[in-house]
Amino acid sequence: MNVFQDLKESDHFSGDFLDKSLIQFTCLEIIERELQDVVHLWNTHRIRSSRNTVSPGGRPVMMYTIPQLFGAREYLKEIKELIFIITN
Repeated sequence: MNVFQDLKESDHFSGDFLDKSLIQFTCLEIIERELQDVVHLWNTHRIRSSRNTVSPGGRPVMMYTIPQLFGAREYLKEIKELIFIITN
């Protein structure tokens, strides 16, 4: 991702609407791939247990999908219908 910083430092990127639109159009796939890599690394890293905290240790993806293994319960609630109210 240093490419974007290099573009800015060499005055090839001013940050106006056209520059931002061109970056989105040409680099969106690269940005999405980088973000997916970060998500994967974060969700699969191990959180160490600590003596002085009440939070459990483990891998975030496992803690989210199977909270019972970590002494927690699932707080997810299903929403059957989502209604948007638009006000002027």
